[in-house]
Amino acid sequence: MSSAARIGLLCLYLTGQPAWGLDSDRKQPVNITADHITVVEKKGYSRYQGNVLLTQGSLKITGDDLTVFVAQNKLRKIIVLGQPASLLQLPEGQAEPMHSRAHKMEYRVDEQLIDLIGNAEVWQGPNRFSGEHITYHTNTGTITGEKGKEDGGRVSITITPPPEDNGKTTAP
Repeated sequence: MSSAARIGLLCLYLTGQPAWGLDSDRKQPVNITADHITVVEKKGYSRYQGNVLLTQGSLKITGDDLTVFVAQNKLRKIIVLGQPASLLQLPEGQAEPMHSRAHKMEYRVDEQLIDLIGNAEVWQGPNRFSGEHITYHTNTGTITGEKGKEDGGRVSITITPPPEDNGKTTAP
């Protein structure tokens, strides 16, 4: 298979996105721009370096380095590195986009999880979750956070109540 065909095939694998995106995102083309690309067919990965931007529908990923790992024609893992790397996507049925950022983002397909490592944050509107390491299990919707081991940091979450309904009350 030619390198150009292999790159196209690798991009198609990215359509297996995390569970929170719009259903229509998966049907959109994947676009990746970077300053440099390396495709290593025999080892099953492609690497994009320098001002990396990946878009697909409402999904936008930015970073300094993005590596896509494929084995037996299946996406296995995506790693994004940056200062910070970021992800933005509009969840299905919601008006506010979901944001995340960390020094390293790793999506492991077989385990159905996303790790955000190094000054990690996830937020939507005024609601925020932060810690040194955040793990999101896409199959269960479970999020866990860990504080930093060396800096004595803490995991933090902010949940903002919905706006008042202008004095309207409902009968008990």
